[in-house]
Amino acid sequence: MTADKEEKKTNQEMIDSLGDEHYEAQEKKRRMKFAAFVIVLVILGGFLLFFDNILGYFTSGGAKGPGQIDKEGARIYKISDTERQATLAKIKKMIDEGKIDEAKVQILNLLQKDVSPEAHFLAGTVYLRQGNIKGAYDHLKDATRLKSNYIEAQQKLGEIYVMVGDYKAATETASLLTKKPDYLSDGLLLESEVALGQGNLDLALRKAQDAFSKSRGGASTKHIVYLANIYLQKGDRINSAKLVKSIDQTGLDAEGLLILAKYYLAAGDEGRATSHFRDALQRYPDNPEVQYTYGQYLFSRRKFPEATVHYQKALKALPNVQIIAYHLGQSLLAAGEKAKAKALIETMLSKDPNNILAWRLKTQYHLASGERRAAIETLNQIKQYIPDASASYALLSELYLQDGVTSLAEINAQKALTLGDKSISPQMVLGDVYFRRGQYDKASAHYEKVLQLQPNNLAGLLQAGDAYLNLGQVDKAEASYRKAMIIYPNVDFIQTKLARIKATRGDRAGVLAVARQYFQNHQGDAKAVAEYANALALNNQLDNAVEIVSKGIKKKPNDWFLHYVLGDLYLLKRDVNSASQSYSRAASLNPDDMNLAMNLATRYNQAGMIREAEAQYLRAYKRAPQNMPIVNEVAWYFIDTRNSPQQAKEMVEILKIKGEGANEKDTVGWYYFNINDFKSAEYYLREALSLDTGNSIIRGHMALLLAQTKREKEAKAEAQIIINNLPAGKLKDRVGALVPKAGK
Repeated sequence: MTADKEEKKTNQEMIDSLGDEHYEAQEKKRRMKFAAFVIVLVILGGFLLFFDNILGYFTSGGAKGPGQIDKEGARIYKISDTERQATLAKIKKMIDEGKIDEAKVQILNLLQKDVSPEAHFLAGTVYLRQGNIKGAYDHLKDATRLKSNYIEAQQKLGEIYVMVGDYKAATETASLLTKKPDYLSDGLLLESEVALGQGNLDLALRKAQDAFSKSRGGASTKHIVYLANIYLQKGDRINSAKLVKSIDQTGLDAEGLLILAKYYLAAGDEGRATSHFRDALQRYPDNPEVQYTYGQYLFSRRKFPEATVHYQKALKALPNVQIIAYHLGQSLLAAGEKAKAKALIETMLSKDPNNILAWRLKTQYHLASGERRAAIETLNQIKQYIPDASASYALLSELYLQDGVTSLAEINAQKALTLGDKSISPQMVLGDVYFRRGQYDKASAHYEKVLQLQPNNLAGLLQAGDAYLNLGQVDKAEASYRKAMIIYPNVDFIQTKLARIKATRGDRAGVLAVARQYFQNHQGDAKAVAEYANALALNNQLDNAVEIVSKGIKKKPNDWFLHYVLGDLYLLKRDVNSASQSYSRAASLNPDDMNLAMNLATRYNQAGMIREAEAQYLRAYKRAPQNMPIVNEVAWYFIDTRNSPQQAKEMVEILKIKGEGANEKDTVGWYYFNINDFKSAEYYLREALSLDTGNSIIRGHMALLLAQTKREKEAKAEAQIIINNLPAGKLKDRVGALVPKAGK
């Protein structure tokens, strides 16, 4: 941010930052990859189970005979009851025989003539069979609206809710099922799936056990293996194995063979798993589920080209089952076949523009292509289709955080939590959002929630420690770092965190000793060199720090980070020319790193090297005109730092169209304020405040706008509230002038 949005670093702060920016840049890249991985992992885990359930619907019966409609007039009668019953029976038979396309035509024709809950139920069933989750959801919801106690429809909706991560709705559905004696076992099993999805293995186990004990007619092979898998996840291999041994494995059909194969994979017995897979392939070569599941197995073993072959065979047999197309697309992306994946996505969307699977695959395509903004747009599209699925909001919060749009990261993370998301992702995002804003008390509270869910989470322990350190709670910070070191003894850089504890307590010699040891153990590591230089500078040994980094450069002359660190050291020595040379060398060695360009621009600006700073800002903008945080920062530089808003006009036009976050809208508002277009300024500043109501900078701008437009009373009231929260700088001075006594 600018001088008003962030105070200039002191020499001490610059010393503390040596090495951090490199680590944070690497961590940012890691988290971007992690978000993409989470998308794949969540969908893979959910849909693999769900596909089994879908196939089960069409081998075990499906819809029961039509019942009475609860509300008078809910059904639109255009055909006789006899004709309706015959048509529904005919369509059900088509579904049972796998004639899904024919069934779809017939059921849609029926719905044009006769709207009934049974017809919508079969339509939902057909769409499920085709993998069209949105279509299935709509028809099943219509079925339950027409017949509120339509338990079969509620049952299938429950599975959809679990799959998309809408655990609140799934729990409500399970509650409905458990109130019906005939569906008690199904309701308990759904509650188990919800608990499993939320990571509560103990509850998932209890509910599954209750479901089996109350199951009428005994548990199926699928349900026995489901329970065995929960035992397996809890580390109870004895009870898990007992359950599987209770299964009569003679004469197993294709589904039974596949279920056992997947169980043995989870148990780490690849020999038995592959034996069951080979048996299934040999006995049922034309079975699409066999081909599909074996493709899943190959995909999990990173044999992507081979997996693609089996997915293609499955899709050929079931061309309209979009879940197969979805996993084929995943396999193509993993194999580097982006063009083929893109063509597949376009085909899926041409068949059904509302295909949720195609949109999710499109999200992964954009992430694989490094198109994070496009991935965000696609996820927002998914939100429109299924607005109550917490998983989409959690993933969006991750991506917005990576994109630097903290206001929308916060909004989406909070929405995920409101919808019942129990994963660590939204808590971690909120912790990081508040940490970046300097609200360390809020940040630490969210990191602690992460640690309640995962007590040994490394990022949670380290981030909590950093938050406590910034709060001055040194003992708590040290406890977090030491716990991390005990759990992860091979992660050496945690030592550097403990070194900062020593620095906070004034033990500079102790800091130097730790950093020297770390450096001796990792002499080829640029971060170790930077940490040692940091400690030397902290002990007023700047010349020795320069010497250490210079030696590192002689060993690794093309390591841009070392040149960058050397530039910082020269800046501390007030040797601006040498600093500029080192920074220029770093930029030439790493020309595509726009974060580096922005960091260099900030340093040049702080050193009073305006021409160099402007060159770096413009370089970053020209290389990354679609990167909203960069466009925003460069626009802000010209508007606020250089007092030259006209130079930011082109960037502001981009921000007006593509800038979603509070900071971007604040920049646009501040631009209009500075060119005296107060009406436009107020519009964008109020939009910014609606996204981030607690932002003192934005409220400071609003206070000045109110004063400029002769609303002095409102301006003074606003200024009085936020004056003490503003960082030192010209904005605080201007706002302070509205209330001279404030802050004194």
